[in-house]
Amino acid sequence: VNVGLRFTREAERGADISASVGRVFRTREIDSFVPGTGLNGRESDYVGAWTVDWTGSLALSQRMRVGDDFEINRNEVYGAASAFGLDLEASYVFLAQDAVTPEDRHEVAGEARYALTGNWFVGAEARRDLEAKDFVRVGGEIGYANECSDVSFYAGRDFTSTVDAPAATCYGLRLRLWALGGDGVQRTPSGRCAPQRR
Repeated sequence: VNVGLRFTREAERGADISASVGRVFRTREIDSFVPGTGLNGRESDYVGAWTVDWTGSLALSQRMRVGDDFEINRNEVYGAASAFGLDLEASYVFLAQDAVTPEDRHEVAGEARYALTGNWFVGAEARRDLEAKDFVRVGGEIGYANECSDVSFYAGRDFTSTVDAPAATCYGLRLRLWALGGDGVQRTPSGRCAPQRR
C-alpha cells in the first residue's frame, strides 16, 4: 500500500505552494532493491517534498528521505531567483552512504546567467564537494538567445578523476532548442517560436 498526503495551493497573487509526504507498507518483507535505497523491508523510508514558487522571481524546493530513526538519508534543496536580467540557481545535495554512493556526499552548486542585451548573455557555474573541500567543476559561457533557441560557447574544468574520466579542461558549443523541450526553464526573450494553429 502506498500511503501519502499532498497539499497544493495555486494563487492568482503571491506564491504557489505544494507539499507531499508518503511511505510504502507491505504485508511481508522484501529485499529486491539495492541496500541503502530505503525501499526494502516491510516499510519504506519516509519521503517528502515541498515547493514554494513566486512565478518569475523566486522558487524554493526541497526533497528528503528519512528513515525510521528519523535519520536523514537524502536531502536536496534547490533555489532559483530572477531579477534585473540576472538569473541565479543554487543547490545543496546530501546523499548518505549506500551501495551506490560509497561514502557520504555533500555538494553545493551554483549557476548565474546575466543578460547583457535582449539576446546576448554570459554565465558561470561552480560545484563544490563539501566532504573533500574541493571544487568538482567550474565553468563559464557566452551566448546568444532568442525565442526558439540559444547557442553558447562554454569552457569548463572538471577537477575530479575516475578510471575512465580523468580531470580535464573542456571547450565546446552548446545548442538548446526550446521548441523541443530544451534542458529546463526557458531563460530567453518572451515570444513565440513557431506559428500557432488557429
